[in-house]
Amino acid sequence: MLRVVDFVDGHRTIKFIFFTWAGDRVRVVKKARMTTHKGSIEEWRGQAHITIDASSPADVAMDLLMERVTDASGSGSRVKPAGAAAAAAPAASAPAAATPQGAPQSQPAPASAAPSAVPSAGKKSSGRPAVARQSQGLQLADADEMSAALASVRADADATTFAVFGYESATSDVLCLKGVGTDLEGLRSLLSDDGIYYALYRTTDVYDGHKTIKFVYIYFVGDRVKIMRKAKVATHQGAAKDFIGQNHCAVEATQLDEVTEEEIKRKVQFAAGTANHVKAAAQ
Repeated sequence: MLRVVDFVDGHRTIKFIFFTWAGDRVRVVKKARMTTHKGSIEEWRGQAHITIDASSPADVAMDLLMERVTDASGSGSRVKPAGAAAAAAPAASAPAAATPQGAPQSQPAPASAAPSAVPSAGKKSSGRPAVARQSQGLQLADADEMSAALASVRADADATTFAVFGYESATSDVLCLKGVGTDLEGLRSLLSDDGIYYALYRTTDVYDGHKTIKFVYIYFVGDRVKIMRKAKVATHQGAAKDFIGQNHCAVEATQLDEVTEEEIKRKVQFAAGTANHVKAAAQ
């Protein structure tokens, strides 16, 4: 656990960062066993504003930690460089992914094209986000389609509030778009207890009377996923999260009752510092 200081609207605030470390030389089976301990450890260590999963010293560099803290609190700058805006333009001009009135709240993704490798550190490719970490075998079925789905979630003028990504099969390393939609129930309908999913969800929070947009990264590993599969996919999480991009907080879940408006609101407000932490007198 690390305590740092963040400044929100000129006010000095204390933030707590919790680290989980699994070194590069830790064996796959050991990593898989660790995942079963995570919930108990988080309950024992208490509240933290953000959680960092690290495997190398570069993952715990102070500038990276403060970037995560300011992203979560909303105090960081989110102005993208001109080049980044230009790269995002093709995705933004893609057909709107909003759900038509009267249609189901989630839209299954169409069949994908040949997979493309997730770019690793130092490499750039046009029309898709750069991923800061090595992909560890993760591939994207259709990077342009997937980037367009993320752009629709982030676009203020678009009604889309989520994009869900999952693997093409139970043994595949290829990540594809599973669907987009306009409400949390639609997102939940795409999650199964034998699958692994990554999602970006847009919601709102109120800070000092002002309505603000918050982006939530959701990592869902169904409780029926086999332990060796969990261990293998754990090496993909960094690359997948980098591809999805900036978010204010993360929700890691194994069951649908952990992906609710109440739980997401709690995580968002805690990360932003807008939650009420006053305990009842009996406590």
